[in-house]
Amino acid sequence: MLSDYLNAYKLNRPNEFLTIPKPLDRGKITAKDLIKVTTANECVELIKKWAEEVYHSWSSSHLIVSQIADGFLDSSYNGKTQDGKTRNKARI
Repeated sequence: MLSDYLNAYKLNRPNEFLTIPKPLDRGKITAKDLIKVTTANECVELIKKWAEEVYHSWSSSHLIVSQIADGFLDSSYNGKTQDGKTRNKARI
């Protein structure tokens, strides 16, 4: 479970933190912009742009987040396929 992995990760790294972007560096798109859209397609495109802004604003933390994600995936899915079944191991 991700929350268990994160708790263990934080216990081993008590001084490691994500760098929170300053409010004016978090992107320009806000909830107020959603009110202006008139179609579902416009809404989808605006949300994609918002997500891209958020992703870029957190770029200073991407390395840490990637390490956490890789560690979680390795611990959770090592030797398993996406459907949860154990992979056949090669025989020598």
